[in-house]
Amino acid sequence: MTEQQQPRIPGVRYRKVVHEEYVPVTFNGETKLRKRKRAEYVPVPPVNLDRLYLRAVIAVAVFLTAVAVVWSTSAIGRLLGDLVPGQSWVGYLGAASFEVPWVTCLMVQWILRYQPERARAVGIAGWIGLGIVVGAIVTDGARLDMIEVGVIGAFVSVIAKGMWWVVLRLFHVPLDEDHAGWLNATRQELAVARVMLGEQQQMSGTEAYLTATLGYQPGTAGSLAVGQPLPAPELPAAVPAPAVEETPDPQPPAVPAAPPVPSAPPSVPSSAAVPAAPSAPAPAAAPSAPSVPASAQAPAPPVPPSVPSAPAPSAPAPQPSAPSAAPSVPAPQPTPIGAPTISGTVAALVAADPGLRDRKDELVKRAAKAHPAKYKEDPGKFRSTVLRNLRTKVETRRGRRAVG
Repeated sequence: MTEQQQPRIPGVRYRKVVHEEYVPVTFNGETKLRKRKRAEYVPVPPVNLDRLYLRAVIAVAVFLTAVAVVWSTSAIGRLLGDLVPGQSWVGYLGAASFEVPWVTCLMVQWILRYQPERARAVGIAGWIGLGIVVGAIVTDGARLDMIEVGVIGAFVSVIAKGMWWVVLRLFHVPLDEDHAGWLNATRQELAVARVMLGEQQQMSGTEAYLTATLGYQPGTAGSLAVGQPLPAPELPAAVPAPAVEETPDPQPPAVPAAPPVPSAPPSVPSSAAVPAAPSAPAPAAAPSAPSVPASAQAPAPPVPPSVPSAPAPSAPAPQPSAPSAAPSVPAPQPTPIGAPTISGTVAALVAADPGLRDRKDELVKRAAKAHPAKYKEDPGKFRSTVLRNLRTKVETRRGRRAVG
């Protein structure tokens, strides 16, 4: 540890202070930090005797006040204990109420030590409370035929009160009218600011409460008429039920109308002249076949008409709508009569998409689109019906196909 030497001032006391610091140290070309202690002497300020003595005086005053409270409570409690036989603690509890008032007045006087005018009334109240305590202690001594002991014991509280009077006088500085007026004006301004801050804090709390409970917005107080109720608070919106996904219904492809089967034209030899063939009447259009479900067969492509062989030069061209042979057209499936049932819808959906047997939620959504009224009445019952039809009908049909 190294000591730092510095010039000293005669008559000033110094004290040693040790500091820790890191200094770089290099060994073998490698530098590292090492902790090192350094001592330094710093001047010590002189002892503040005023503060030391003030603390001592206040400590003595507090100690004497505690002794006076215990002494007075014991004497007055013994005096009041006989009023409640067998419950002497009640008398001591009542005796404590004699000491509390004048001690409380001492605390208020300490708070108002820089305002003698306001502290004067509090001091008078404290002396009155102390007089009551002194009278009670003297009465206790007279009851025990020891009047002199009562008088001397009463001075314990008087001495404690006198010590506080001395302490408070240390902070009392007389002021002339000019300084007192300036000080009072400054205190009034500070008092007004304190009141305004308190009122502002109270109003801010009320405004926050109204905003949280009634939806009050700052700046709208003038728009409310007298007696008009405040607007109702906004309640949180209910969580909407999950909407069923909108999936378009699968539309089965329309089967085109079957073309008519015209009669085959007679064969004409190429070397002979053939008279002009009469024009055949236009065949009647067949009625359009009804729509079939998605599971129906795909329609067969139309057959182009055949061109007659070696027409006569003078004969007109045959009609293009007369094919040589009629295509094979599958018989249209019968259309179910009446409204579709849930079981039929489930069968049609599973037939169109066999994977729906495992995706039951999607199957229920598609069936709900086909039967919206039944789904809205009872969604849970509708779901159970769809799943029951899937098990009883669709799965049964699949089992039958497996057996066949």
